[in-house]
Amino acid sequence: DGTPVGLTASAFCSLSLEPPLILFCLGRESSNAAAFEAAQGFAVHILR
Repeated sequence: DGTPVGLTASAFCSLSLEPPLILFCLGRESSNAAAFEAAQGFAVHILR
């Protein structure tokens, strides 16, 4: 529906540089799971 969705991940890891792939785990029962499954893409912001 176009509403922004976000989450805070405690960890993610790099799988490949070419093509660029990362891994993070999100439980299917999470309130955000359906939005991530339906999304065409997502962004990662790293906070320090």
